[in-house]
Amino acid sequence: MFSLSVSHTPPHRMVSLIGAALLLAAVLLPATPQVAHAQPRVAVIEGDYLGENGLPNQEKSQDACRKVVALLQRGRVPVVLTKDSQVEREGVPEAAVAILPYNRAMTDAEAAQVCRFMDAGGKILCLFVAHDVVLERIGIRPGGLAAAPEGDPFAHLVMTDGLAGAPGSVGWTPEQVALAEPTAAVRPLAMWRGKSGTTTALPALLAHGDGVFFTADARSLNGAGGAQLLRAVIGQLCPALWPAMLPTDPAQVGPLGRFASLAQLQAYVAKQAQANPVYADALAQATVATGIVADLKAAVAAGDLARALALEEQVGPAADRAFWASYPSIPGELRGVWMHHTAAPSWPVAMRHLKDANFNAVFPYMMSGGVAFYRSKVLTVHPKVRTHGDYLAEAVAAAKAAGVPIHARMLNLTTLFAPADAVTALRKAGRLMVTTKGASSSWLCPTHPANRQAQVTAALEMAGYGVDGIHLDYLRYPWKDVCFCKRCRAKFEQDCRAKVSHWPADAVDGCYRGRFADWRREQITSLVAEISRALRRKRPGITVSAAVFLNWESHRESFGQDWVAWIDRGLVDFVCPMDYTPDPERFELYVTRQEKWIAGKCPWAAGLGVYADSMKYGGAHMAVEQIRVAREHGSRGFVIFDYAPELVTEYLPWLKLGVTREPTAFACPAGVAP
Repeated sequence: MFSLSVSHTPPHRMVSLIGAALLLAAVLLPATPQVAHAQPRVAVIEGDYLGENGLPNQEKSQDACRKVVALLQRGRVPVVLTKDSQVEREGVPEAAVAILPYNRAMTDAEAAQVCRFMDAGGKILCLFVAHDVVLERIGIRPGGLAAAPEGDPFAHLVMTDGLAGAPGSVGWTPEQVALAEPTAAVRPLAMWRGKSGTTTALPALLAHGDGVFFTADARSLNGAGGAQLLRAVIGQLCPALWPAMLPTDPAQVGPLGRFASLAQLQAYVAKQAQANPVYADALAQATVATGIVADLKAAVAAGDLARALALEEQVGPAADRAFWASYPSIPGELRGVWMHHTAAPSWPVAMRHLKDANFNAVFPYMMSGGVAFYRSKVLTVHPKVRTHGDYLAEAVAAAKAAGVPIHARMLNLTTLFAPADAVTALRKAGRLMVTTKGASSSWLCPTHPANRQAQVTAALEMAGYGVDGIHLDYLRYPWKDVCFCKRCRAKFEQDCRAKVSHWPADAVDGCYRGRFADWRREQITSLVAEISRALRRKRPGITVSAAVFLNWESHRESFGQDWVAWIDRGLVDFVCPMDYTPDPERFELYVTRQEKWIAGKCPWAAGLGVYADSMKYGGAHMAVEQIRVAREHGSRGFVIFDYAPELVTEYLPWLKLGVTREPTAFACPAGVAP
């Protein structure tokens, strides 16, 4: 087996001997299939020959092959897959172009088959490494390896010669590249550029009449640009492949989100538009996109590649517009974001972005059980308020100026963001929850009269700033192991007219388990009632809402949050279940259950975990799909967790093309005092 390392140039005498061996092999090996056929395609030869001590490179070879195939499929290149061992036995499959993605140990016999393929008119595309004789056939003499200049890693391939359909530069970050000594018949098509923007003297693409050599392997090649680049090179080697690689049918455009193609998208919106006029714009956009495809097909038939490529650049954006518009703007929906007490870069800028995207609600937290970010008379005021100013006043002013309704959010029973001395003071006053083991937690006990009064007073204080609503959050227990303080024991015994002999065991999993769970839930529900009643009496017309845990059935046991009871008793005007998951099936399960539990008794909006901790959320495509699913199950809108500057660039532009295209007000009449 002949070494294919690119680290040296073999002596001329050795090359001539190998050439003789290849000629002999060509006589003995079976003939390679003819490359001329009705529908030309590209053969990708996976490197399954690894050579001596080559097993550690197996994963590299497989990854390189998978990446190349994925890029070709993305570029609509017709592909047939084969391997070193198969080519050695049977020759290159019927194809116009053969790609060697990472073939470090080709045998002499396989190299002979590849040469026969080129003799028959086939072209090759080699990446990083191949048999020396194959490389010599396309004018390349291997000359070792090169790393990027110190401190300036390779970042891009930059085109230096015109290539139809190729981008000007492509992101590519190889650790090292192959050096080559090109013959006079070879010309460079592209050079390597470092992260600093400096173009090196190292070629990235070297072109020959029979093939093209890429000096790096494809594993770090950028997806979108890489697909265009490979397709352009293939189109240069075999122009007859262009008709197959260009989208001349709506079924070839895509996928587009959940739709396999533009054809499927158009069929969907056409059907929806028959019954619902809100889909008319999506249908119009899809019709425009299919019209461009028809023009492109005509250009291909006329042999006008330049026009076909120009039209192709229009197809993608047109199809994308149709896709986003397929998620229509629904009147009366809640379109909200949960926010911090600050907004980057500023409240006025953030509100302007949200207003421009037709959002109609913001939910910034402005207090927790241990601290206030406004000038409170009942809670510890955060030290930054003295230097920065009143955060709630700032947020309200910006929201009112932009015309975006603001719902001040209470992080009710947690002491998040509170100074340590404030939490210590609460602990000394006996106002914090106690665990089954007698340890103090950092959450407010809901049975303590001072805590309950502070919650009501804080809600009224924030309502006095002229907010549109008060939004309850963290109004629950942190887990089922709290609260078992002396006061909770006494109140439970008094309310239930029982004497608990073994506390907390009897309440946790003993004879009073069921009664204690009911009582525990009632402590939270009654606090919601106190807050809601006080707000509605003081500020008639203000809305009272809540961010709630997604699984009422089990979470009412573990966290004591019986939010369905809050709805049944008319304590809240709407709820926002926090349906944080990137899993489509799990999300649909969540909203299906919520639709059943809420049963149309009040509006609800699905909470999307766009930037939730540890959430591998899939971008705007996932957001609009979750909104669609939630709508189908009765959701009256959505709330995104949470606002960040990235939301402005990663989500808002796409939502505005469909889901939030038209401005609307959230149609939710406020309740009356229960």
